[in-house]
Amino acid sequence: MAGLSSYEKITIAPADAKCTPLTLHNRRMPNPLTSIPPRRAAQYGLAFITATLALWIFMQAGNAMTPFIIGLVVTWLLGSIVNRLAAFMPRWAAVFIVYATCALVFGLLLVFLVPAFVNQVQRLRANIPSLEALQRWSTQRVADYHTITPDALEPLVEQGLHSVLTSLQSNFSTLVRNALSFAIGQITHLIGILTFLLGLFILPIWVFYLLNEQKKVVTFLNHLMKFQLRADVWHIWRVIDRSLSAYLRGQLTLGAIIGIAVGCSLSIADLVPGIEIDYILLLALWAGLCELIPMVGALLGLIPGVIVAFVLGGPVSGIVVAIIYIVIQQIENNLLVPRVIGNAVGVHPAILTVTLVAGASIFGLPGVILAAPTTAITRDLYLYAYRRLGGATADEAMKSIS
Repeated sequence: MAGLSSYEKITIAPADAKCTPLTLHNRRMPNPLTSIPPRRAAQYGLAFITATLALWIFMQAGNAMTPFIIGLVVTWLLGSIVNRLAAFMPRWAAVFIVYATCALVFGLLLVFLVPAFVNQVQRLRANIPSLEALQRWSTQRVADYHTITPDALEPLVEQGLHSVLTSLQSNFSTLVRNALSFAIGQITHLIGILTFLLGLFILPIWVFYLLNEQKKVVTFLNHLMKFQLRADVWHIWRVIDRSLSAYLRGQLTLGAIIGIAVGCSLSIADLVPGIEIDYILLLALWAGLCELIPMVGALLGLIPGVIVAFVLGGPVSGIVVAIIYIVIQQIENNLLVPRVIGNAVGVHPAILTVTLVAGASIFGLPGVILAAPTTAITRDLYLYAYRRLGGATADEAMKSIS
């Protein structure tokens, strides 16, 4: 949870300590790896076994735990806001104000965006072309291709298309088999979806409890830890919280900016005579969501918009939409990303590219999304551990990476 550091100095010192918390906090401690008695080692082993068992149960629960994961993320993102407000009012009042603000924003979205979203989804489903319509459209595009393409280039283009079609035909059975496996897998998750919906009803109460009882949670965790370890544990948490929360807030901010920019730009372009752009809200939401995926998100957001504009509005509309997306991407890459994301994680693009590829190969889409903050966290934790092992105090090690 964000903002835990505000409680550390209250609970970090034992009640019978005769020196101040600040002195204990900065005192050079003996190497914990060489001063752990057998009884304490057994306690650590018990704690490790318990944590492992809890993690196994959590993973076995599957979709039932998804609402609580969402709740932890929401608590984490809202925790710093609640902590700031709690400095001027009772904590329960700060939580209530944050809850009321979120409810107001959510209500406005329901009133203004959901009806338009549902309408566009229904029209999209109704306008999905039939097989005959696709054949007529493809025939017309082929005729346009023969009209526009010079005779000297037609053999090269047709050879490339033939190679693509041959590859698709050879892999058709594999694609069908994978599609059937996917459908069967989705059916088996129906019970999990019902459990997920049940968890969503419990989620607001659970998040309220976490936000309101944060100090008690911190105190409880301190009681579970040996005093000499508390400073290191909370500094490690600060490193993780600093990079990950800054990155997530930056990505959400960037997604909102891109979604609004795409929606406004497409709406303005739709007013120009001769240009027809439909499903603007869906395209804007898609572009904003794709921004959560680093590096390739902008391209994923562009493709549906260009295809929809080209199919429904014609070549001119498709070209205009492509230009709009490219301009927004250039502004994003040269102005927004360096300020919003670059400052959040501070990872060089060359290193980030390698970690993105590795994350995608090992963990898939989650690996791509979390590659940047994970790299920053790993870097800072390495530097912190390196300086601690070199004899620095917890505060000295933390200060060196701040």
